[in-house]
Amino acid sequence: MKIRVLFLMCNILFFVSGLAQTEDNILTVCVQGTCDFSLIQDAIESASDGSIINVYSGIYTETLLIQQKSILIQGIGTNIEIVANQENAFAITIESNDPSFVQLENLKLSGELLPSPRSAVVNIRGNSQVRLKNIEIINMFFDGLKVSEQAEVHIEDSQFIGLSDAIVVEDSAIVRANQVLAFNNGNALVFGGSSQVILEGFKAIQSNASGILGLGSSISGSARLNLKDSFIQNSGFDGITIQKSVIVDIVNTSISDSSQAGIRFDGFTDETIQARIVDSQIFSNGFNGIIIDLKTTESKVQLINNEIYANQGWGVRLNVSPCVSSGTMFLGSVSGFGNRIEEVTQDISSNTEGIVCPSDINFLVSTQGGAVKF
Repeated sequence: MKIRVLFLMCNILFFVSGLAQTEDNILTVCVQGTCDFSLIQDAIESASDGSIINVYSGIYTETLLIQQKSILIQGIGTNIEIVANQENAFAITIESNDPSFVQLENLKLSGELLPSPRSAVVNIRGNSQVRLKNIEIINMFFDGLKVSEQAEVHIEDSQFIGLSDAIVVEDSAIVRANQVLAFNNGNALVFGGSSQVILEGFKAIQSNASGILGLGSSISGSARLNLKDSFIQNSGFDGITIQKSVIVDIVNTSISDSSQAGIRFDGFTDETIQARIVDSQIFSNGFNGIIIDLKTTESKVQLINNEIYANQGWGVRLNVSPCVSSGTMFLGSVSGFGNRIEEVTQDISSNTEGIVCPSDINFLVSTQGGAVKF
């Protein structure tokens, strides 16, 4: 999986750096009709591998399809918006059977009301390798970006606003995102299958459901999430919900003000969760800071040097008796050390139920640490 990510980045950088803007490979699009084309799709169909399509300011009401081509589409100036013009369609679809490299830059993408709840503004699939830079995706009725099959996408300096779900990653797709804002969406990120998502500087604010929802599958192989230097705030459900087979690594990330738990590990029978949380802050959530419910002996959660405070419940709670009224089967291990988990006091920074439940995991706050297996 790591090899695929490196391959994606090397090929995109090679492709972009190799695009010299000469008259031979530049196509222009403008709504006024004074450019080579007035429709972006016409320019795409005329483009060859290595073409650069410069799109000038205006609203382009059309649906774009990019197949089997390596091209750069970039907005020139400001206020360049592409609006889907067909029902049950994606605003932009990028697909390829063989590896192709597409870059979209400096564009605003949206769409009209679609009846299908699983439509998306941008749909990337097949073996496509895509870079999205300075992209704004906004709409109230469909998902923002859907990445599936073997597709690989790198997102930078982009915004996803007011969508059903901001980013959806399926199958064995790979998404890497740097400095991305997801605001006022259903879920900021949903990933599953055997996909891999690598986020750095990710901000998920005011999600109506969870900030991040991970739905792995033991059938296709575990999904993976690497989250670093990120910020998840004001989620309508959990800050992060992890279910089924998922491998999670969270470093230096703030998760706060969720209506429910800061992080919830919700295991399923025969589905293995493996998670490591380091140097992160989980605070001011409406329920427990971290809830852990594991269902296989291979499942494990490790907590190291985190700050967990001011949650409306336990700092860390396992779904075992007596922590829950009807204890369920819990299989797996919990380990860690050096966590600061506030005790119940009158101090506003305390967790209202206590540090941890059960007391078997009190070692989480010690410098020596420990581990327990159920």
